[in-house]
Amino acid sequence: MVPIALGILWLGGWWFAAAATAVAIYATVEWNRVTASARPALTVVNATTLVLAAAALLEVNGWTALVFLGVGAVLVLGVAAVRRAVPFWPVFGLAYLGVALLSLVWLRQAGGFFAVLWVLLIIWGSDIGAYLTGSLLGGPKLAPRLSPNKTWAGLLGGAVLAGAVSTGVVLLAPPGLAALSSPAPMFLVGFVLAVWSQAGDILESTIKRRFNVKDSGTLIPGHGGVLDRIDSLIFTVPVVALAFFLQN
Repeated sequence: MVPIALGILWLGGWWFAAAATAVAIYATVEWNRVTASARPALTVVNATTLVLAAAALLEVNGWTALVFLGVGAVLVLGVAAVRRAVPFWPVFGLAYLGVALLSLVWLRQAGGFFAVLWVLLIIWGSDIGAYLTGSLLGGPKLAPRLSPNKTWAGLLGGAVLAGAVSTGVVLLAPPGLAALSSPAPMFLVGFVLAVWSQAGDILESTIKRRFNVKDSGTLIPGHGGVLDRIDSLIFTVPVVALAFFLQN
């Protein structure tokens, strides 16, 4: 899946926005199913809102996109009430995934290919480092009641590898990205983002345990659903996009 994702990321523009929106729509379907809010009307409103918000971001501006997202959240609130679903979960899910979608598409526009690649590599580095060090060293659990497989050693190992990856990308990337900071601080940035990304994983684990669900779906054999694969990205990309926005 990585070559396909990187190819679409390289194309950018509507290609990337369309692919990211499709993933976000599928993720909202999983979210509503996990949180016992699965209603056809909610799916339609979710999908329409995400499509319009992403299109507004590309064709108008980010503030208009956020307005579309806000209006969609109000509509979801009304539909959830009519369809007898607990309103909080579908509204929160739309906002949670919608903000991540807009942040990702905006970051591709504002920061370019390497900015998004940098975020992805930090997350992948964090996951790989956490898996390797956690498996080899074991030790105390990070959050045994919420995510039994995570360890403190895994968190530290993942953060260190993510910091190294962050530094490497900045050293090898074109000047547009490298100019944001020197390599030394970028190790710390990668380290902190890796720790932060694990909060997204733990949040999803908490919600799945709340509803007694093991995986968000079965789309990816052996890995669960889309939400299970992008939970760290959902948590991380809005923070990165905000940092880019404040620097420009």
